[in-house]
Amino acid sequence: MAKIAKLSNQHIRLEVDSQGAQMTSLKLKEDDLEYLWTADSEYWGRHAPILFPIVGKLKDDQYQLNGQSFDLTQHGFARDSEFELIEKTEDQLVYRLSSNPATLEKYPYQFELDLSYELVENEVKIKYRVKNKDEQKMYFSIGAHPGFNWPLEAGEKKHDYYLEFEKAEKVAAYYLEEGLLTNEHESFLVNSKVKNLIPELFNNDALIFKNLSSEEVSLKSKQSAREVTVSFEGFPYLGIWSKSPEAPFICIEPWYGIADLKDSKGNLKEKKGINSIDPGAEFVCEHSIKIK
Repeated sequence: MAKIAKLSNQHIRLEVDSQGAQMTSLKLKEDDLEYLWTADSEYWGRHAPILFPIVGKLKDDQYQLNGQSFDLTQHGFARDSEFELIEKTEDQLVYRLSSNPATLEKYPYQFELDLSYELVENEVKIKYRVKNKDEQKMYFSIGAHPGFNWPLEAGEKKHDYYLEFEKAEKVAAYYLEEGLLTNEHESFLVNSKVKNLIPELFNNDALIFKNLSSEEVSLKSKQSAREVTVSFEGFPYLGIWSKSPEAPFICIEPWYGIADLKDSKGNLKEKKGINSIDPGAEFVCEHSIKIK
C-alpha cells in the first residue's frame, strides 16, 4: 500500500510516494510554491517516475536475452512497483526495490535497486544504487523523469521561459518516432548556452541529447527569479519532453540508457546505451534538483 513520506529543511519541502519511489511534491518553504508537476491526468498522470530496467520504449515492447523473449513496456516496471522505505533520517529517505516473482517474469535477474533522496539547502540530491545479486552479468538502463510546472507562477506564459545550459553547446536534438529513436535530428544550439522555450518544440515527442559538454541545465523565467536546475554529471543522455503544446509542464531527464532504434534487433546485450555489471557488483549514479 502506497505511503507518502515527507522531508523538510529551512529551505524546501519534499514528499515521496512509496509507489514507484517518485517525488510527488517539491516546494519552496518561503512561499509554498509547488515546482514539481502535479500529475494532472488530463496531460500526464505522473510526477517524477524512475526508469528501470530500461529507459524509453523497446521495439514491439520486447527484448531477447539468452535465447528467450521477454515482454517489457516503456520505461520498465520500477515506476509502477511498491518500494520499501528502508531508512529515514532528518534529511534523507532511502527506498529499495528487490527482484521478486513479478519482476523475474519480465526481467530474469536477481537485483536490488536503492533510491535515496537527500536535502541539502535548496537542493534534492537523488542517488541510485543498482546491485547485481545474480550469478550472471546483468544488463540494464536507469534514468530519471522529473516533471516541473511550466510556467511556475500564475500570470506567466510558457514563452517567458528558457533553458540555460552550464556551457555553450554545439549540439543536435534527436527525435523519437512512435517512441523509437530515429536518426533524424536538427541543430538545437550553435555555440550558445540559451534556448528559448516554445510549446512547439515538442511536436516530435522528446528532444534527446547525447554527450553534452554541460553537466547541468536550468529552467528560467524572463519574468521572475524562479529557477529549476538539474545537475546530471556523468549521465550520457539527457531527454527534454512535454506531452503536447498545451501541457503545462516540462520534464528534464538524465538517462543512463535510451529507447530502441527503429531498426533494433532486440538483443538486450547489444542494446544502444545499455549498461552491465558483474555478479555482486554495484552501479551508482546521482543527479540533483535545485530550486529557487
